[in-house]
Amino acid sequence: MTYTWKIVYNPVVMNGGIRGVALVEADTEQWAIKTFMEQYAGQYSTIDSVTKLG
Repeated sequence: MTYTWKIVYNPVVMNGGIRGVALVEADTEQWAIKTFMEQYAGQYSTIDSVTKLG
């Protein structure tokens, strides 16, 4: 079963402390993180949190 995961991250260039949010479709949290890291390569410095929605 596929879930939607909300990933809150810190961008490479901080803009007044504003964090980024990405929604990723994946079966597991580990797969969601892997997908995020591939899709957002070079755009984030750290992942702040990962939350399964719904």
